[in-house]
Amino acid sequence: MKFFLAFVFLIAILSLFVASWPIVLVLVIFLAFDRKTWIFFLAFFGGIILDLMLFRLLGATSVFLATFIFLIFLYEKKFEIYTLPFVLTVSFIGSALYLVIFGYNYVFQQALASSLIAVLLFALAKNLQQKKV
Repeated sequence: MKFFLAFVFLIAILSLFVASWPIVLVLVIFLAFDRKTWIFFLAFFGGIILDLMLFRLLGATSVFLATFIFLIFLYEKKFEIYTLPFVLTVSFIGSALYLVIFGYNYVFQQALASSLIAVLLFALAKNLQQKKV
């Protein structure tokens, strides 16, 4: 757990200086497929770090991330969420909503880049998991 918190902190700092992509959102969506309860804490902590570093209303990103993860968990029984098309769709919609709500420019391009990163991470993790078994 401490490793993931440190990783989220590093990703939050990276997203401040490298790009305005919602990298923390991509990470949280990717980790949500693991179906652990501490993902909500991770989403909240990552959102607080981003809000502090971006001088935004404290907790706004946390509420967005936690709500989005909750919606993913809600649809788990209705849809097959462990597929590449679902990961692509959910990460694109989540990134686009995040970018629109928080007033970023070039929403389509950034959401597309974020969803591609999420799909690559998901495919890599799925491939590593299959090799492990």
